[in-house]
Amino acid sequence: MLVTITTDGEEIYNLEIDSQMAIEDLKALLEAESGVAPAAQRLFYHGKELVEPKKTLEEYYVGHNEVIHMQRIVQASSSSHPDFDAMRQHVLMDQRLLQQLERTNPELANAARHDPAKFSAMVEQIEQSRRTAEFQKAQLAALNDDPFDVEAQKRIEDAIRQENIAANLEAAMEYNPESFARVTRLYINVEINNKKLVALVDSGAQSTVISPETAEACGLMRLLDTRFSGVAKGVGTAKILGRIHSAQMRLSKSLFLTCSFIVHGSEEDEVPSPDTKVTIPAAAESAGASSTQKSSTTNTQSKHSEKDIKLLTDMGVSRQEAIQALEMAEGNPDLAASLLF
Repeated sequence: MLVTITTDGEEIYNLEIDSQMAIEDLKALLEAESGVAPAAQRLFYHGKELVEPKKTLEEYYVGHNEVIHMQRIVQASSSSHPDFDAMRQHVLMDQRLLQQLERTNPELANAARHDPAKFSAMVEQIEQSRRTAEFQKAQLAALNDDPFDVEAQKRIEDAIRQENIAANLEAAMEYNPESFARVTRLYINVEINNKKLVALVDSGAQSTVISPETAEACGLMRLLDTRFSGVAKGVGTAKILGRIHSAQMRLSKSLFLTCSFIVHGSEEDEVPSPDTKVTIPAAAESAGASSTQKSSTTNTQSKHSEKDIKLLTDMGVSRQEAIQALEMAEGNPDLAASLLF
């Protein structure tokens, strides 16, 4: 199989090797090609270092037309970054180069003057970015060598997709940074019928929702209007037991607000899978849990006049939704319209 070896420099080696070749044998082969001793070689495949010398390429899942990056280990000297220090001194002595650096990268120029450690770190980061870009470029070039290879085309497609994702992320971070901010939930202390509660404030909510257990604890279930029962649909479905039209909510010692509540049957009744087709349960319940939805719809239709159904469908809802609303409103078309809109 063909394997492409890239280095920190511009060297690229195309090797025809066996998938059963061990890493130590590959390093020996690379020594003959590049002159770099095996002890000074670090091999990386998809960002992961191939550290086990006895393991084969197949065991590391290296396949045909893949790219392996070889990094040369530089022996440490008495100075931590002698090349970077020499580079910094060269920049400081060349005023023309220093002025150019101040225009293109003022932070790096300032570090060259006042902070040698920061200068070395910044240059090292720039070098690492350059090596990464070269590695990706070499990897893409190796994949393009065989345009009819299905696996190569998949990797090229994935590389293009990743570039598009990165560009999309960069644009979002620059032009829409608020989308990455986390929303802090606002909880407040309230009191209903002398029952102390903690309420979650959602500024975008259309209704105030309360659980039946909380409504019972506050003594509000006796005011529940079941004519407003139904089904809440969103990511999943949940039952609405009804509505409590008016109750006093205390927010502070002197602030009282009148509030209406939707009594929610459960937090999450059903979350359908992508293959699940959600049916309207009210029609089935009105028919006494009939065996098919078709029969329940037929029975429901017989309870309401076509005039009332047409009145609701003319408002832009489907026939099934109109029948369901009339069922919930016990045949009252005005109440059914208010439930729909």
